[in-house]
Amino acid sequence: MWRAGTGVVGALLLGILWQQLPSTDLFIVYSRNCLPRAGVFWPTPVLCLAGIGLMSHFVWGTWADWRAGIARLSFRSLAWWAIASCWIVGSTYVFVRNVSAAVALESLWVAGKFILTLALGFGALGTIIYLATYRARGRHKHAKADLARFPESSRLRMLTQIDQHFRRGDFQLLYRPNASTDPAIDAAKIGGAPAALTHEAWPKGADGKPGLFLLQLPLTAPRLPPVWSGRLLTVFLVDHELLIRSYASDDRKALVSAHDPANAKSVRPHGLQSLAVPYIAMSSDDDDPDGDERPVDERILQSMPALRAELERLTRHVPYVFNAILSGSPETIPWAAGNLIMSGGDPDLIQGPHDADAACPICQQKLRFLLQFVDVTDDHILGDCGVGYIYGCDAHPEQCVGFVDCY
Repeated sequence: MWRAGTGVVGALLLGILWQQLPSTDLFIVYSRNCLPRAGVFWPTPVLCLAGIGLMSHFVWGTWADWRAGIARLSFRSLAWWAIASCWIVGSTYVFVRNVSAAVALESLWVAGKFILTLALGFGALGTIIYLATYRARGRHKHAKADLARFPESSRLRMLTQIDQHFRRGDFQLLYRPNASTDPAIDAAKIGGAPAALTHEAWPKGADGKPGLFLLQLPLTAPRLPPVWSGRLLTVFLVDHELLIRSYASDDRKALVSAHDPANAKSVRPHGLQSLAVPYIAMSSDDDDPDGDERPVDERILQSMPALRAELERLTRHVPYVFNAILSGSPETIPWAAGNLIMSGGDPDLIQGPHDADAACPICQQKLRFLLQFVDVTDDHILGDCGVGYIYGCDAHPEQCVGFVDCY
């Protein structure tokens, strides 16, 4: 359907070009009660480029096929080159017959004004953004300097204290990036080689392209029912949707490392380390008194006043420094560490609830929320601040579904 529409529009452009072939005053502007004046030649180059684009889409269907096809000798590629050459020759003929020195000067003058307007607009916008974020960037800069003076051993001690403190109560697990790589096949990690059974093939999309392995996580959060204890989840992105494989604890002994197919995209690998943090009851209802929307870092510091006092002796920018310690990255902004990878709590939704879609495909029962994770890719494939949510069925734990939301 799209290709047919492309062909129709391309035919209309061809008719326009055909009518322009005998013209010699195409770039002259005629106005009532005014002498003719020089116009601009920009419509002709735009028409030429639009025609090539539409014709390419009509012949090949997709830009990927076009890029791969024109390099090979085939009837389709020969036809494309022939049509494109004729189109360019015709557009060039019209341009040469109608252009003049006055038209060229007018065109360059209009283009210069347009570029200057854009430059001034973007410059003004950049200046506004720079001034609006000046103080925040200053705080971030000073916080990074304070963090650099904080020894790694002290950071690890602080994280150990947090983990031990909250494991004594009702907690959920936050997973932090860890530079060390666990050699175990079923270790918690982002990217790398996922665990799989020997008979399982690498998941592929409808177009045959291999899916993108995002992460794998052993479920150990105590707030999850026993049926989930020890299960391993592997998460792939296939055709912009999440595919989750769920392995029972008994199956984990038979898992092997699966390697990416040739030419498959991959995520920069690193290990994950769990950290116990306070359980926060989330609610999508603003009138629910049991819901708590306070970030994880605020809850931790409220529960551990000695930790807050230690940080206040270190820096004036406690939220920046503390979130950098929690997340393992000095670039983390305040209140972002709680949005890394979280298991055993309630979903921290950035869009609407998934209740309508989160049902078991076998028994149609409502699924349990298992974990959520931020975009672990380097090129923001999950969208603007994308977050993945994973649910599973207590009666059929091998059945899991995932959703991706973004702003």
